[in-house]
This record gives sequence, C-alpha cells and structure tokens, in this order.
Amino acid sequence: MTSERNLRNKKDALAAARREVSRLESEVERLSRKVHEEKLQEQVEELATYTGGLNLVTIRDALVGANTADNLADIIGNVVCVIGRGPWEVDEFKEFLDEREFVSVDTDYSFEILALGRSVNDEEFLLLQQVLDHHIESSEPLLVLSQELLVYAICRLENPIETFSEEDLLHLAVGHGGLTAVLEYEGFEWPSSALNSGSNDPAEIFDFDASVLSAESPLHRLGYSVAEGRLTTAQRWDRLRQMYEIDGDEVFISDEEYRAWGNARTQQRLYAMVRHINWLIGFRGETAPNASDRWRKDLAWLKESFYRSGMKFPWPSVGTSTFRSSETKASQGATPVASTAPVSSTWPFPPRTG
Repeated sequence: MTSERNLRNKKDALAAARREVSRLESEVERLSRKVHEEKLQEQVEELATYTGGLNLVTIRDALVGANTADNLADIIGNVVCVIGRGPWEVDEFKEFLDEREFVSVDTDYSFEILALGRSVNDEEFLLLQQVLDHHIESSEPLLVLSQELLVYAICRLENPIETFSEEDLLHLAVGHGGLTAVLEYEGFEWPSSALNSGSNDPAEIFDFDASVLSAESPLHRLGYSVAEGRLTTAQRWDRLRQMYEIDGDEVFISDEEYRAWGNARTQQRLYAMVRHINWLIGFRGETAPNASDRWRKDLAWLKESFYRSGMKFPWPSVGTSTFRSSETKASQGATPVASTAPVSSTWPFPPRTG
C-alpha cells in the first residue's frame, strides 16, 4: 500500500508539473508575442515619424516658401485640427501651421480641415471617431488630409483631393494609420472631390438650350462685362470668381434660377458659367471679335482655376455652344453635336436661366 500511495503521489506531482510547464509555455508564448508586437510598434512609430528626405523640416519649409493660409482661404480653408503624429510631431506641426497663419484648433471647435498623422493612438482614435460622426450627421464641410497632403496644398496652392486621382490618393493611404482609419469608417467617404462627405454637387450635370437665356444673366448682375473699357482683365476674373463662390440669395432672382446655376463652388455652377460664356462667343463672336477674344481668355482662366479631372462634364469646344459627351470624345473624328435636351429628366433647366 505504501508503494501504491507513493506511485499515486508521484503521478499527481508529474501531472501538476506538466500543467505548470504548459502554463509557463503559454506565458512565455504570450510574452514573446507581446515583445514582438512592441518591437514592431516601435518600428512602425519610427517609420511613421521619419523626418528624413523630403520630410526634413528644413526642406519642407523651403518648399512651402512664403505661402500662407491667405493663399488657400478660397481653396481649402484655413482652420485646421491636427490628430495623430507622423511624419511630424503634433506640436511641431501645429507650430508650422501657425507660422503660415493657419488657425489650429481642437476637436471641440469648428474647423474646415482635418490633418491626420500616420500614427493615431487609442485616445486620438476616439477623437477621430467623434469628428467623423459629427460630420456624417451634420453634413458640414470637412476636408480630410494627411500631414503630407496638407503641406503639398500649401506648396502648390491647390486642393490635393481634386489634383490627385482617386487611385493615387488610395495608394497614399496604404500604411497611413490616420487615413486608413477614415477609409474604414462606415458612413464617411474618402477621398472626395468636395470639401465634405456629402457633397452638395448634383449627381448629374443638367444641360440646357443656351439660346433661351434671359436678357440679364446672374453674371451681368454681378457686373461682369467684356465691353470695351468697362473692366480690366483682373476685374473680369474677380467677377467670375465671385460668381463661382457667391450664394444664391445675393444674385439669383428666383429659386428656379438658383437651382439652374447650382450651389456655390460646385461643378454645376462652373458648368452654367462656362455654358453661358461659350454661348455668347458662338452667338456674338463674329460680330464682336474683341469681345470674343476676352470671353475666350476668361474661359481659359476658368478652366485653369476651377476645372478638375473627374468633373461630370467635358470642357466645350469654344464658340460652338456644344459640350461634347464622353461618347463623342471617344469617337475618332466625331463632330460635336449641340444638345438641347436635359441630361437628366428629373431636374431640367428652366427656360429662364440667364
């Protein structure tokens, strides 16, 4: 009996030892995994905040030059919220923006631009969620950029969401913690060519017969004119910019006219402006060559200033009162054909447009 009891005790001790070995092996595996993850995270953090090459502060500041927020106020806005670090630390990047006369604010305040770092910790991710939820619910304008894309905007004085193709933007988001979080967030679309996740651009561009324009267009009410000695080139372009950016109550005489010309800063507004001027060239160009030259020059300025790839209308053949469809453009040797029918039957242009 003594030997049997001894054997049972030894077996119990062996079983306990095996359980302890299994527990220790699991603990070693868990700790090894944690050490690996910590080392990997350190490497990710190091890469995320790498400030060599073009990310060097000296090179960044030299590329930006004397450009300030004033140069971008009408393009992307000037109030910025920064969330996340990489390639630059948050405080350093805010200081950089302050020196360029941007207004840096926290998430509690209203802002137009959200600048995201490559590395976003848990606390910052919660703030990012709150920001995205607010803009999804309110549809308030929000331009989401990485730190690098914002620096690009300041260097080039343009909106990178409009400049880069969607494919390029999605490629830039690979490995970028902040942009990846936005891409994966349900209900918020990125990238977007508008300054908000729910653009006020119409789903379609609505065509119309330009020959039924009213005697006084909204452009004319704003003082736009190509009459000899009336306005300088700079003054004409100022009127065109006002037309592109102005709200409806300030210039349109009816709700129908406002709907026809579209909301401020949309492709519908640009389309209506271009269609109107292009029709004037075709209607009066031969009898007023000097005026026609000014209209053509103004169309070129509008295209350079506001037209972006991806807009739902191709630029017209000047003076033909015609906007070529994508099918016509694709046809070799095809001749543009004027269209008087609306592109969409759900919201045609009313006869009175101007």
